[in-house]
Formats: sequence, C-alpha cells, structure tokens
Amino acid sequence: MAQYIAGPDHFAQNVVPALDRFWAALIRRWQKEAAASFLAGNDISTSVQHPKQVLDWPYLRKPVVNYHRDACDYRTWAGAADNAAPPVRCQGRIPATQAGNPVFDEHDNPAGVVPSEITCPLPQVMTAVHAWAKAERDLIEAKVPRFDGHDLGALDRAFNGLKSIREQTAVAGSSTEGTRNASGSALSSLVTDLSDGDGTSQHWLADWTGLAADAFKGGFLKSTNPTTTNHYILANELGKLVQQRSGIVQVGRNDAVHLISEAAKGLGATGTAAIANNWEALEGLAKAVGFLPVVGDAVSKVLDLGAFLGEQFLATHDAVVFKGEFRAIVTNLSAGMDALVQQIETYEGKYRALTAALRSALGAVGSFDIELYALGENKAQGLPTAQHSGFSADPAALFELAEKLGRAGAEYEEMLPLLDPVEDAAAHFADKDGRATGADTDALAMAAEFRGFLTTTAARYFIARDQVRQGAEDYKKSDGDVAASFTKALARFDKSEGGSHKPGFDAKTEADATGRGTGADRNPYRDHEGDLAYSTTKNPGGSVANPTREPV
Repeated sequence: MAQYIAGPDHFAQNVVPALDRFWAALIRRWQKEAAASFLAGNDISTSVQHPKQVLDWPYLRKPVVNYHRDACDYRTWAGAADNAAPPVRCQGRIPATQAGNPVFDEHDNPAGVVPSEITCPLPQVMTAVHAWAKAERDLIEAKVPRFDGHDLGALDRAFNGLKSIREQTAVAGSSTEGTRNASGSALSSLVTDLSDGDGTSQHWLADWTGLAADAFKGGFLKSTNPTTTNHYILANELGKLVQQRSGIVQVGRNDAVHLISEAAKGLGATGTAAIANNWEALEGLAKAVGFLPVVGDAVSKVLDLGAFLGEQFLATHDAVVFKGEFRAIVTNLSAGMDALVQQIETYEGKYRALTAALRSALGAVGSFDIELYALGENKAQGLPTAQHSGFSADPAALFELAEKLGRAGAEYEEMLPLLDPVEDAAAHFADKDGRATGADTDALAMAAEFRGFLTTTAARYFIARDQVRQGAEDYKKSDGDVAASFTKALARFDKSEGGSHKPGFDAKTEADATGRGTGADRNPYRDHEGDLAYSTTKNPGGSVANPTREPV
C-alpha cells in the first residue's frame, strides 16, 4: 500500500486543500456553462445538490441584452475546449446592423433605440459562480468523514509493541496444521524447558518446606506453556484490533481525499493532488481465535500480523473515475461520500464484532492459564497423597530451576514497556468524529488487563524462584550430605542472571490475580468445559476458595 496518512490535523492538511482544488476546478467548469447558457438565451443554473435554482436578475430580461449576445467577448472563450480563464471584461458591443434600431416594450410601444453597447452581465455572473461553487463544496465537506485528530503513527507504535510481545511469547508446540515453531526468544526457550515433562528432573519432587513440589510440577509448571501461549494469542488478537481501528481511520482519510481529488481531476483540475493514493479497502481479517485450553489447537488459527496496514490487510484498487458534465461529477461525488460513510459504518460493525468475540474468548480463560498457577494456594507439606520415597534433592538442580524461574520473570518484566505505546495511543482509539466507541473502550480495557496478566506472571515467577531457593535451603538443613555442596551452589545462584534480578515492583502484591472484565471465568481450577485442570492442597477439588478479584 501507499504510505498511510499519519495525521493528526488531517482535515486542514489534506481535506481542505483537496476541496479547494475541487472548488477551483468546479468554478471554471461552471463559468463555462453559465456563459454558454447566457449566450444561448437559456436560464443560468445556480445550484446542483439543492433543487434546481436559476439566476433571477431583472437585467437579464431586458430586450437590449438579447442584441448583445452575438457580439459578446465571452463567445470565443465559452466555445473553446481548453480550460483557460474567462475574460476579465466585455465591451458590451451590439452588432452595427442592430444598433440604432427601434426598441419596443412588451406592449409594443416604442421604447427608444438599440444602443451601440451595453453593460455585459457576464463579468458579474463569473464572480457569482465562485459563491455557487463554494456552496456545493461546503455541502461535500459536511459529508466527509473527519478522522481529524487521529495519530496513525501512535497506533503504529502500539501495533508494533504488541507484535513484539507476540514474537517473544511464541512457544514451540503442535497444532492441527503441524508443528508450531518457537520464536527463538529467551522467554520461549525458558518456557519450553520449564513446561517439558515433569519440569526437568525428579530431583525437584522432594518434600520442600514452603513449597509443595508435586503441586509445583502438576500446577505451576503445567501452567507455564498455556500462560505464555495465551499471551501470544492475546498479543496477536489485540494487534488485530489495532489494525482494524487504524485501517478504518486510513480508509476514511484516504478514500475521502481520493474521491475529492478524482472528482477535481474529472472537472479538469490542474496541478498535482497532495495525496495520490488509490482507493483502499480493508481485507484479510480473520475471526477472533480461542485460547488454551480449547478443543483442538487455537494457535494454528493465529495468522501472521504482517506489517502495520500492510497489503494483506489494506488492499488498493483502481482509482474511482469521474466523467461527464460537471453536475454529474458533483452529484456522483456527493453519492460517493455517502457510500464511503456507510462503508466505514460497516467496518465499525466488524470492529465491534471482533472486539466482542475477543472479550468473550478472553473471559472464558481461567486465571491459571493466563497468569500462571498461584503458588499461595499450596500448603508447605505437599498433597496428602504425595509419594516422596526414593527421591533426593540436589541443591544444584534446585538452584538451576530457581535461576530459570528468575530469568523468566525478568523476561516478562522487560516486556511490560512494550504495552506503553498502547496506553499512549488511547486517544486515537476513536471513530470518525473523535469519540471512543464501546469497542475502543473495551479494546483498551483488555490491553490494560494484558498488562496485569504480564505483571502477575512476572511476579509469580519471582515468587516461585524465591520459594525454590528457600526449599533448597530448608532441604540443606535436613540433610547434612548436601551441606558441603550447598554453599558453592548458592553463591553461583545469587550471582546468576535469574538469581540476582530484583523486580521493579513488589512481587507479593503483584502476584495477586488481575482484575478482569465482567463475566470472566472466576474458577481458575477448571477448564472451559468445567473439568478439573488444576488442584491445590487448599482446594484439592478445584473449588473457588480464592477467586479472582473483581475489577476495581
């Protein structure tokens, strides 16, 4: 596609110049017709979009005016096919064969003789045409979808922030269309390791004071892949909403200016239009996808977002052509602007439907599948049925796990600024009149919830890291055989990237479940079909003892 119209101040920068170019071309065409009508003795029309009106000057009805038409200085100009400016004056001559002849009034009474010259009315008519054309221009302007204050550059940055999150959260896995490849990001690799099988090693299944290891495996580690994959899907779907809102703005801006510019061209406008884009249309948006866990694999339905307002989403078409006499061009431009406004409303409807579908799908996801399993729901001694005999705990293995958890938390924390551009662009989530629609408000609300999910996920990774570290220390106290190796392993851990990172927020506070929209799933233990997906020592049957808090 051609470069998007960034804005803001679109109307003054782009629409007004296009309308003025149209107005100038309309004046010239109208002046030609007005002169031709006068010279032919016909009425001069003064309107196009209003009911037909004609020029009602008593002077035009004077008999002497009729004698002037054949000698009018405008005759040659009016008959020329070029787009030259009209004469600035007329001598008002009357043919010598008629000058001096008697003139009679409407009752056939003598009324003097025909003069040799009169005041030609056409110079005054040529001036009046400016106002008539201006009235038509203003009627068109009133129909133009404004989209005046939107900054598509801000929406571009919001889109790319979401796209970056999408790329960093692409975790390898299978899909109905084959294997889904990981993005290669550090987070993707960490989540793949953490979610693989029982974690990494059965060494982690010892009875740790402060952490139920078996619930950690079957709960926390089980939730890592769904959580990150759902972040991938949510970033993708929010990116599609930004595309849709931005596309509506771009189409409204581009196609309005395109119509006006092509109409001016049809009228014979000179010079080059400020914006020469072809007609554009929104295409290629898929329906909102589902989240994990679902029947089948939703990730296979996630399309590549592509470039911001790229060709796969915003297609260009042949230019709209305006031909014929100027009244037809003005009328068709007016009708074209009406059709564009109606098309924009259709696009707004699709945007509303996409937003509502995403809200519904997001609401069906349990908290543990979108911001990790909450370790605070476990008792220190583990599940009553836990079988720990035959296992030992290697502090080095525990610190390896803790270090990975710390790095995963740091990766999530570093992603948070990627949502800043979405918040910065909030004012530009708005319709053609600059008002935020319900869909705009909800899209921004889901982006805010997304920030909560990412923050909670980071916090829960840090808490898991600290609990695993504490578990290693507690095990060291109960087993003298590991004491010798513990000090060295702890020193390495405390200097490691994951072990030394201190979050820029209070992890215990941020680990609370994110406030979510009305109707969101309040039972994090069961999947979308109501089957038990997670069990904790405080809620072994998956009841909601600690539900997600309602939004403030």
